[in-house]
Formats: sequence, structure tokens, C-alpha cells
Amino acid sequence: MSSSTVREAIISQLKVMGADRPKALLVRVNNELKIEDLPNMAEEELISAITAENVNDSIRMEFQLALARWDATSQGEWFEGSEPATIGRRDRVLTLLGFSDDAKDVVNGQWPARSDEGDIVIATEADPWYTEERAKQHSFYWPAYRGVLANKGWPAEAIADLDVSTREVVSRLSDPTNEVQYQSKGLVVGYVQSGKTAQFAGTIAKSIDSGYRLIIVLAGTLDLLRTQTQRRLDMELVGKENIIGGMDVNDRDHRKEIDYLDDTDWDNFLSHGVQPSDAGFVDIVRLSGYADDYKRLKKGLNALEFRTGLRDKTKPLYHPDNLYKADAKIVVVKKNTTVLKKLVSDLKSLKISLAEIPTLIIDDESDQASISTKRPTAAEKKERTAVNLEITNLLSALKRAQYVGYTATPFANVFVDPDDSADIFPNDFIIALKRPAGYMGAKDFHDLGVEFENGSKSFGNSNEAAFVRSVQGDEPDSVEESLRSALDAYLLSGAIKLYRAEKSSHSFRHHTMLVHESVKMIEHRDTADILRELWAQGGYSSSGLPRLEELWAADYLPVSEARAEDMSLIPASFDELRPFIGKALDKINSSQNPVLVVNGDKDLQAHQEALNFDRGSVWRILVGGTKLSRGFTVEGLTVSYYRRKTLAADTLMQMGRWFGFRSGYKDLVRLYIGRAELSGQKYFDLYEAFESIVIDEELFREELARYAELDDDGKPQVRPRDVPPLVTQHLQWLAPTAANKRYNAVVVERGDGGRLKDLNALPAQKDTINRHNFQASKLLIEATDKEATFVTDSGSTYSAKYGIVSADDFVQVLQNTTFDESFDIEPQLQFLKKASADGRIKDWVVIAPDLTEGTQITVDGMPLSVLKRKRRKERQWAFSGSSRRQRVAVEAIADPRQKEGVTELVDALRTQTRGAILLTIAHDPRGKQSVSSPSTLSGEVDPAIIAVMISYAAPYDSAPKGKIGFTVRSQKKANAAILSAGDEGYNLSDHEARLAAE
Repeated sequence: MSSSTVREAIISQLKVMGADRPKALLVRVNNELKIEDLPNMAEEELISAITAENVNDSIRMEFQLALARWDATSQGEWFEGSEPATIGRRDRVLTLLGFSDDAKDVVNGQWPARSDEGDIVIATEADPWYTEERAKQHSFYWPAYRGVLANKGWPAEAIADLDVSTREVVSRLSDPTNEVQYQSKGLVVGYVQSGKTAQFAGTIAKSIDSGYRLIIVLAGTLDLLRTQTQRRLDMELVGKENIIGGMDVNDRDHRKEIDYLDDTDWDNFLSHGVQPSDAGFVDIVRLSGYADDYKRLKKGLNALEFRTGLRDKTKPLYHPDNLYKADAKIVVVKKNTTVLKKLVSDLKSLKISLAEIPTLIIDDESDQASISTKRPTAAEKKERTAVNLEITNLLSALKRAQYVGYTATPFANVFVDPDDSADIFPNDFIIALKRPAGYMGAKDFHDLGVEFENGSKSFGNSNEAAFVRSVQGDEPDSVEESLRSALDAYLLSGAIKLYRAEKSSHSFRHHTMLVHESVKMIEHRDTADILRELWAQGGYSSSGLPRLEELWAADYLPVSEARAEDMSLIPASFDELRPFIGKALDKINSSQNPVLVVNGDKDLQAHQEALNFDRGSVWRILVGGTKLSRGFTVEGLTVSYYRRKTLAADTLMQMGRWFGFRSGYKDLVRLYIGRAELSGQKYFDLYEAFESIVIDEELFREELARYAELDDDGKPQVRPRDVPPLVTQHLQWLAPTAANKRYNAVVVERGDGGRLKDLNALPAQKDTINRHNFQASKLLIEATDKEATFVTDSGSTYSAKYGIVSADDFVQVLQNTTFDESFDIEPQLQFLKKASADGRIKDWVVIAPDLTEGTQITVDGMPLSVLKRKRRKERQWAFSGSSRRQRVAVEAIADPRQKEGVTELVDALRTQTRGAILLTIAHDPRGKQSVSSPSTLSGEVDPAIIAVMISYAAPYDSAPKGKIGFTVRSQKKANAAILSAGDEGYNLSDHEARLAAE
């Protein structure tokens, strides 16, 4: 039997089925062998071939790719209701392959069935045009790109996940051959540095295969990110043949026009093996290059022209007879007004009707620059910011353009007005990509939800202990000490990388350290000078070695022993590691300048080499700000030193360049981060800030997942515009996005665990309102049927009545109470409703002080102690706040951390789900000039002149760092929210409606 023929038969069948559905594999392989007059294979031989010991074996890899795709896909009817990534799906797949029970056991032993969650999809109903059959018809660039990823070492499961997620995106776009024009707009939400570029590269590949002929990639706002994106797409998707474009690589003049011929990785660029058009597929024409952003084509408009060479000029470009013979054009541009205007102008100069061109616009980092940050005028004429205007101009000109935004921080995107048809609100779909395997993200640096035995953290049980090193103090000595420690960690981790490279197949082309303290370029220079001086004084060849040995013994060795992927790659002793310290030092010092400043200082950049991960190995310490943040991948990043404060969560999250894939050195990653950064007169804990963002991000995804399921009829439960509040804020000073991107946002939920809130904004005295509010509060007053003594802030005592009410009862009281129209109780009410519904709040202690200075009266048959409280002169609707003397006990009950005001009773009243309410009952006389004087009252008093003020402190655990939820307001409907604030719908309050109309 010819082994090569057998192998070819197995691989060919796997390729065919891998793109479609599982079928009886052994039968089909044997049919091919029969044609070649070869004997049949036995099942044992087939199983042995697909589970070969060599993990790089081509049959094994092809089967694993197909199996992973079948496990994950939701397309097709063959799986008969089995859910993706389940044991049931795996059994269905192996049954269709015709495998026996023994064969199934072998396969499942080699690749256990998956049980992870898939991507989260919120979408409108879509035309099911992108079927399995349609995807296969002109498939060329996707299989090529999939092969690139496999050759790069991507696990089969990761490629299958990408196949599924890109199919989800493409299937939500409009059919490029459809005669009816439709613009689909969507948003893909990933994690910071988690492979979003691969996702949109795969989406582009499938889009070109399916018929999209103009691809516009908006690649950030900086040249650094644009060139990185251009090279990545050229190398892994476009391919050598399209880059060369028919020119003669041996011709000196032609060579000058061809990108990458001198690139050290040219041999690793994708080669299709043939000019795609010669094989019956379409070529890709590049309208931008590695060094060149899009430039005005002028007389060279033919490069952008589509009508030239149409097969049937009587039919539009989008007709199948023309579409699958027309070249695809791709342009990668910065989000720069001048560049985009050139592109729009050239498009409008084309002979072809722009309405004929199926276009895909990919907006990388879509929450940056793309969002209009100008507040609409009262006349609702939207004056757009420059880049947003040009994007909307593109969408307006290209009627068949589809818009897909990509970001890891979608907060600004969901604040876009969904009723503005020209803008980029993701009306058609939102897809939240699942966390990829091997990714080291924000959660990996925090200990969310982890309870430590005896409160003891170790390198093994605590992410913070393993990877985070606190930086405190601004004194020069303190700063130098923390920088010295970070530099030591950088050198030591580099030495360990070289040790691992020598002992294994790992290779570490890049090894970097990032120092990000400021956005100011002058401060970058100063920091770089300090780092160079510290590096030179490090004594890394002599006197500094004992310091490195101490760091190794106290930090790197125990962390690696607890966290390393391969224990055999941990040096047995510091002496074994010592030779590699010298080698690492040589690599870092090879340029004579270990510190590289990366910013917009043109004078400085002219006197140092440019940062370029594409041209060679980079072992450097990088100092910068904006250029080393959003979107740009800092390759080989191992040690980060971060102290820059910002008030916007999305901006802060994007600065987390330490997130990403750290294959072979995850245990070596260290984050040095400011824990007390001074801004104005306040100190901010940046580690705490990142933790709050992680909580907000997870809640955002949970909200998406909650509504992602289809209803019983197979239809979406909600559309993107109907999704309840997606964005929350758990740290009071850290807003989800910049204020100029939040003008369309409305706060719909607000809570703060353990802190007392005064609800003293009551309407100016009016008999009917006071009587109504007293009736609403009776439930709380009647509950105070016990008497006790509580402690004040000064340690003195006071008497009070107290009792317990349920969480629902308190919500009912607030719903029935009339507050002044200038005060919006709804956000707090929504928080209390949600916390009550999910069990974070179960009941409340109600405290009604019975003070000696109070006047004893009877109201509606109930004996009460009435106090003197003034309405504020400038705001008649607001009473002075609650007394600090009584507040202490309330906060002590709600917050178990508080020591002040704690008595035996208070301690007994505390539970994790119990809050506390303080009732202040005051004399509220008629007339603006009247003065509250309880001593003038006696006997039975009309509730018309009594004001009941409520203060409360929610249980600390219900919102330990505070929580704020947002939604967007419609500019067309100032009195109705687009996103629900509760499950039953929600209208803006009168106060919010006024704000919306301003």
C-alpha cells in the first residue's frame, strides 16, 4: 500500500468535510483507495493516523482542525439540536464520522470534548444568506489565512473559535449580491490585546471570498498602529503574489515599488503558490502600503476603478456575473481627517456608481476618534467631530457599505444615539468574543471573588501576590528604588527567557519593559535619563549580582514554582542561571542605548533609532505614553511600570499593555503599579482602578449574555438598542469613558454600599404632598416597635425606636414617595430593585431617633418625636442633611468594616445583606418665611405640616466600591430611553427629559 496515496486520501476527505459537515470518513477514504486499486483501510489504521504521536503531523492537524470546527459551529442542520462545545455535540460528530465506540474513546482521550462558553451575540434578525454552501463556493482567502494561523502554532480549538466568530460577523452583513441596498452596523467586543486583529483579518478574508470588493480598515490614529496593521494584513492575508502585483522582482526599478522585499520576515509572508486570478479567484489590490497611508490617486484612479474589466458591463458590479471576477481593493488608513477626505474625494470621482460597490469598513479601536464628541444643538442638527464626519460621509457615499467596529472598551460606542441613522451605533449586532485560551488579561492580575484561608495570600493562590508589585511615594529615593527593582526584574526575566530558549523549543525574539508615567513628552525624556543612569549603575556584571540573586530567591523562583507551565524549565539554582544574565545584558546593551523613548517628539526621534518589531529583535526598555497605549502591541512585554492616572475607564484599560499572550513566560510577567498617585489633593490607587474596570467589564458581558438567548420562536429576545443598561461604574472617580463621549448617556442606576445617602430633596411645603408622603412612610414608622440606645460619633448615646422591614417594602416606600422634580430618585431605585431581586439586599433596619430635644406629638394616631430641620434658603426643596450624630449607627450596621458606633446591638443587627435606614421627622410649617419650631406643636398634629426625611446606607457588599449604570437618550425622543433601565421598560424622569432637551 502506498503510504503517500493513503495520506492524500485521508487529508483530501478531511478538507472537504472540514469545510462542510462530518460524514462517514472511513467509507470515503476507502472509496478513494478503491479507485487507486489499493486495499481498504481498517478503522484501527485510520484512528492511528488521525491521532499520530507527532503533533505536527499533517493528518492529525487536519483532523483536529475539522473536529474543533464541528465541535464549535452553530451553522447547519446536521447537529440535530446538540449545543456547541458539549459532550452531546462531540458524540454527534463522531457518530456521523462512522466511528465505533472504541474509536470514539480513543479520539475523546486525545481531545476531550469542550465545555466552554461561546461568543455572546445580540442581534436583530438577519437574512440567512451566508450558508455553508455559500461559504464554500468561492472560498480562497479564508483557507489560506487559516493555514497561516495553523503554521504559526495556533491551537486547532482557537482556529475553530475564530472560524465560528468570523462566520457570525459575516452572516450579519448584507448579502453583497443582493439588489436591495442595506447597511449593517455592528460592534465586536474583545479583550485588550486578545487577538482582535486576527478576528477582523479572518472577517476580511471571508468577506472577500463572499463578494465584498472594497475593504477599508480604519487603523487607529497613529502611524505606529497603522503600519503594524498594514504589515500584519499584508503578511498573513494579502500574500506575496498580491503584494508584488505582477511586477518583476528582478527589475531594479520595480523592486523599489514592492514592499517588504528587504524585510527579514519576507520568507515567512503568505504565498498562495499562484496568482489568485489565475486560479479562478480574485486578486487583492493594495491602495496603501507599509510606509504610505492612503494618498490621493489623481491620474492613477484606475487602481480604485471597478468598472474596468467587468465581465458584463450591462450589469452592476454586485451582480454575481461580475462580482466574482472583479478585484478586491483594500486600504488601511489612519483615522485622520485629511487622509479620509482624500479617500472620499477619490471615491466620488469614480466612473462607477458607488451604490454598486459592496464595501466593508473595519473600524479598529472604534471607540477612539470615530465617536462624535460634540453635543447636538437644541435644533438637533448634529455637528460632528472631524473624523466622525468623514466616516459618516463614507457611509453616506457607499450605500452598500457595512460597518463593523472593533474594540475592547465599548463604553463610548453604546452611548452613540441609535436614532441617528448616519452615525455608527451598532444597530444590527453586538458580538462579545469569548476570552481566548492562553490570554493573560486584567482578571489575571486581580483576585476577584477569591477568599483566602486565614486571609493569607501566596504566590500560588493570589494573582496579585504573584504578578503585582506596589509602587508608593513620589520622593526621589522612593521612585529610584521602585525603578531599580523593575529594572532588576527586567534583566532577570530576560535571563530566564534565554535559559528556557536553550533548554526547549521556545524562542523569545523580543523582550521589553514598558515605563508609562506621563503623557508629557518632556517627562519622558527625564524618565529615560533616570533609567539610563540607574541601568549604568546597576552593577549587573558584578556588585549587582547579589541583588539579583535575592530577587531570584524571594520572587522569581517561588512564583515560577507556583505558576510556571513547565517545571523542567526552572533553573535549579541561581548559579545555573548566572551565565544567562550576561547574555541578556549583552542583548539589551547591543545598541549602546537600552532605553528607547517612543513619543511624538520629532527632535528626539531623529536622534535615536525607531521602534520596529518587524525588522528585527527588540530587547529594550520603552518609555512613552499615547503611542504605547491603545491598539499598539508591545511585543515581548514582560515588565511594566505604570503610574499614569486618568479619569476615564476605557482610556485606563487601553493603557494595560501588559495584557496579552505570554506563551512560555507568563510566570515571569510583573506589573509595578502606583497605589497612591497624587492628583490635585487626592490620592488614587491605580490597581484598585483596574480592578473596578474588570468588574465593570464582566458585568457588561453578563448583561449581554443574559439577553443573548433566542426566544421560543427562535427570534432575538432583544435588539442592540433594547439591551438594558450595559455600562456600569464601580469606582466613583473613574467614569466609563470621557465626558465628551458621554453627552448622550443617562445615569439609570446608582448605588454605594456602606455609605449613607440623604433623600432630603422634598417639594416645597404643600399640604397634599406632605400628607401623601407621610402615608408612604407609615410602613417604616410602624416597623419601629422596639426601643434601644445607640452611640453617636462623639461616643455619647441617644434613644431611638427601631425595627426591621423587607427589601421590597423599602422599595415600595421610595416608589410611593414624592420627591422634588429637580431630584431623580430613579437611578438609586433601580439599584435597590436589582440588589433586592438578586439577593444582595434582603432587609433593612429602620432607626427613628427619639431625642431629648425633640417634641413628642401624635400624627395619624402614632406617637412621634419631631425635630427642627431647616429648608435651605437657596433651595426650598432641600432640607439640611441628616445629623452626623445619628448617621454613625446607620453606617455601622450597613458596613461591617466600620468600628465607630458599634455596640452589642449594632453588631447583632449586622448581616451581609442588611442595610440601615434613618428616619428624620421634622416640623414643616406652611409659608416660605415660616421657621421650623417643633415646640409650638402638641397633641394630634396634621401630617400636612410634617416632613419625613429618609436616609439610608445599603449593605456594603451590595456595592463595595459603588456602582453607576448608564443608558443612552434618544435625540428624537427626549422623553424616552432607548435602553431599558429595568426589565419592564423605563421612561426618563422629567429632570432627565429636560437635560435631554437642553
